[in-house]
Amino acid sequence: MNWIISDGKTTITLPYPPTTIKVKNPIKTDEVGIEGKGTILISRFSQAKTVTLTGIITAANKNNATLIAKYIAPLESLNRKIVTLADPDGQFQSTAGWVFQFEWSREQEAKQPIYRYTMTFKQGTGTDYLVVLNQ
Repeated sequence: MNWIISDGKTTITLPYPPTTIKVKNPIKTDEVGIEGKGTILISRFSQAKTVTLTGIITAANKNNATLIAKYIAPLESLNRKIVTLADPDGQFQSTAGWVFQFEWSREQEAKQPIYRYTMTFKQGTGTDYLVVLNQ
């Protein structure tokens, strides 16, 4: 299975898998000092998850216009929209959807067109709290 991004109307299948996958699950921690009792550590575990993919878009015997029409322009049309993400392992598939951000650059010196991308997918569904008393 390939890496596929879709909003239900536009669907893009990446020509190559990402070279880097970074997953971030943010956490916010506050310390509150209580006189004579110690410190209370309050951690808020945001369930917002960020997945960042980096990689290249290229294809043998394809010119810039073809790559832009087939990959770059459709991905740009999905920018800041809710999308689904399908991956070979099913690790990032979700019914909640992801907020999508797409950035790219083109290598000028390459013999064939090569586009480098960064795709960021963000998702959030709620918050959990953990309070720890340190004495």
